Amino acid sequence: MALVQHLPANYATALELIDEAHARDPRSAEGVPQELRYAQKMTRWLALRCPDASPVLQLACRAQHFRRFVSRTKPSLVSDGPLTRPALSQMGDST
Repeated sequence: MALVQHLPANYATALELIDEAHARDPRSAEGVPQELRYAQKMTRWLALRCPDASPVLQLACRAQHFRRFVSRTKPSLVSDGPLTRPALSQMGDST
């Protein structure tokens, strides 16, 4: 995948680590983990709209959903616990 511009070695290493984390997404489409596919799509989008993007912007774009799949695979303490979202909103109304 072509980047917007050449990345210095430390940024290239960071990008590889980000992609390794995205590759752990258990959901996949056509054999590619969904978060990795999305991150690559965002890099292509950035290349079209900002071909001179800085290395920092390139990493931020690639990592915007960093390990987001973890929150979808682990149960939420708020939604699964005794204090559900509706109960929390009612607590604010009872005062």
